[in-house]
Amino acid sequence: MLNRIIKRYLFLPPILLLTVRVLLSALFLFLVFNNQKETAWYASLAYVYSFYTLCLVVVRVVYTVKKEKKKAEKLKKDNLITKAKRAFPLATVSFSLLISCSINFLFGIFRLIHGLISSSVWFSSIGAYYILLCAVKALLLIRLLQIMKEEDPVQKSKKKRNTYLMEGAFLLLVHLGMIVMIYLMIGLGMKNEPHPYLAYGQAFYTFYLLIQSLITYLKTRKYDDPVLICSKVTNLISSMMSLMFLQTALLGLFSNSPDLTKRFNLITGTFIAMLSLGFIIYLFVKGWRKKKENIINEQEVVFIENNERKIDL
Repeated sequence: MLNRIIKRYLFLPPILLLTVRVLLSALFLFLVFNNQKETAWYASLAYVYSFYTLCLVVVRVVYTVKKEKKKAEKLKKDNLITKAKRAFPLATVSFSLLISCSINFLFGIFRLIHGLISSSVWFSSIGAYYILLCAVKALLLIRLLQIMKEEDPVQKSKKKRNTYLMEGAFLLLVHLGMIVMIYLMIGLGMKNEPHPYLAYGQAFYTFYLLIQSLITYLKTRKYDDPVLICSKVTNLISSMMSLMFLQTALLGLFSNSPDLTKRFNLITGTFIAMLSLGFIIYLFVKGWRKKKENIINEQEVVFIENNERKIDL
């Protein structure tokens, strides 16, 4: 009984209670930043409570997605579309990539135009980042379509293997440039005071990316496919970078302490930069391992064929 109460109210609260906690968290942060009390002792409590509330929101989203998925599986009829999705999970991911790429491009154009109008290098670099990220997703979508059309199993396996290295290389180039811009923004103190509508738009887009990443992971977690893994890593990294942009926007909008803003951006930027590089290195390692496994398999096939020829002779 006690465990059920703890789980119900501390880790998985009802929607109404969770909504109240989100509103309280927003109210506490507003009072802290609006009254310029960022360094007060109770400000730390507001930060911890806000982080706890954010974790509850993520847990609730994951739980709801799993619950709705189970309901859908029970009600779902075994029709041709269902069979096609089960047989070709890549088709579902290609559609998801197309939607994500389109929204990514539109939001990137919006941020870039806003940055150029406001003459802000930082805002313009965020827009450029989203457009480049859209290009990376488009290349992944093109590679996915090439793999689906390929009939030769050897060439299909080779293209899948090279997907890890291709996606890792493009993500590395894009994120190294963005990491440099983040540290320049922090070090040079670039202008970062967005209009409230821009911060709200960034918040909605960030939560969209987080939810999309969770849904993609839940849909494809059973499949060990290079394209699916690259898609998940790309979504995860873009979600973390969007969280960084959201933090800089909120601090620039509400915080009146430059030192505190700089400290928070430096800590979060370093953490996300290291985590993103870790995921990119994971793609390279995965690609090299697959390449090594294929080389060993090819050598074994050649060795067996040579032995069979010797026996025939």
